[in-house]
Amino acid sequence: MRQLYDDLSGPAPEIRRFAQDAFRASCLEDLNALFRKELGRFGFNAFAAGMLRGEPRPGGFLLLQWPRAWLELYAARGFANEDIAVLEALRSPRTFTWTEIRAEQPDACPAIFAAAAEFGWHDGLVVPVHGPGPGRGIISLAAPRLDLSAEKRAEAVAISLTAFEAARRLAEAPSPGTDTLTQRERQALTLVARGLDDAGIAAALGISPATAHSHVENAKRRLDARTRAHAVALALSRDLI
Repeated sequence: MRQLYDDLSGPAPEIRRFAQDAFRASCLEDLNALFRKELGRFGFNAFAAGMLRGEPRPGGFLLLQWPRAWLELYAARGFANEDIAVLEALRSPRTFTWTEIRAEQPDACPAIFAAAAEFGWHDGLVVPVHGPGPGRGIISLAAPRLDLSAEKRAEAVAISLTAFEAARRLAEAPSPGTDTLTQRERQALTLVARGLDDAGIAAALGISPATAHSHVENAKRRLDARTRAHAVALALSRDLI
């Protein structure tokens, strides 16, 4: 990151300011709002950031600003199986715009780009996240149009990667004041307490049912709970939810 700051003598203060604010965020919701505001400077009005599980499907959103109608359409039409942005993010760490990837692969998933245009998105920027380790992630940004200089594009990439890392730490670290549950596990258990099953938790958090199930099971294990109801009772008794 230091080298990136040195290369961006002009925008570096903006990146540093965002990094300070991002790593001070106390929850994913606050970070999501901060990221949304920052991306507006570049013309982006929708985004998703999350991990990939070695296949072209999101492994759980860390940051999300897509309309629900788009998420439902994306799932209903099976776009995850052919989304060139996701496939390229798995394959290569290079960043690219929609315009660039369509020029390189003009026959790749035209239905997705046509559907995105109906939502007002005619271009976007994709920032893959590779390593360390085998994990892969993606930051996908959408805009009505893009007109970024090389400097502004580099700044947007740096801010996106900073937001991703801040979100990853928030999602994985124990919540403030607790040493037993991550924030995602607390969110999942809170929804269990409201009567939601894995599918309902997944819809509420923008993750897959399998990931929702994993969060609940991890919470049960951390709390040494026998059942979901037992986990909720233990979490309530310890003021964790």
